[in-house]
Amino acid sequence: TIKDWRQKSDGSITGLIYGSRMFGAGESITTSPIQGKAAENAVVQTKTGSKYYLGTKSVVGRKGLFGFGGGGGAGAKKAVSPAQANKKTVVIKKNTSKEDALAK
Repeated sequence: TIKDWRQKSDGSITGLIYGSRMFGAGESITTSPIQGKAAENAVVQTKTGSKYYLGTKSVVGRKGLFGFGGGGGAGAKKAVSPAQANKKTVVIKKNTSKEDALAK
């Protein structure tokens, strides 16, 4: 179930997920774009085939009352299939600190 949700301009849904084995209760997620229009208390299907039950829609949107804050921003996780969840991603960062530069 996705609660406190909104449909974004690209057709995806962003909100808080509950009852998922893949995400913690109340975790912020964004789905891939869905087929058709989203509605409260209805099951929607993404274009990739995932299905979600949409609970209560967000009243003020994920940005908050005055347009500040931010659901669906940097902290939001993309909803993924179980097959995608098992893939590992490795990120390697080059150390570019000033101390390192001076040591060379």
